[in-house]
Amino acid sequence: AVALIVLLGVATAGLGVLLSRVADLTLLEGYLATSPGGVYAVLATAISSGVDVTSVVAVQVLRVILMLLVAPWIARLVGRRLGRHRGEGLAEAA
Repeated sequence: AVALIVLLGVATAGLGVLLSRVADLTLLEGYLATSPGGVYAVLATAISSGVDVTSVVAVQVLRVILMLLVAPWIARLVGRRLGRHRGEGLAEAA
């Protein structure tokens, strides 16, 4: 679990660096925009840090909307994979 948390932190930091270079943001803005967790905590950190809050919130809102759209698809995919692994057919999943 600790390794997964560290991996997630490194991955989001990498995405933050990439976003900062592509969107002409500071490194802190890029990291806050891509960091997982609560939008309110990220917003409070952005405000107290004096960074461009609009950019950070825009990317965070896009992240949340993307997860709302993608999460059901991933759940169905995982459910089908687990169903096959347990010997259940697709007819039971549908």
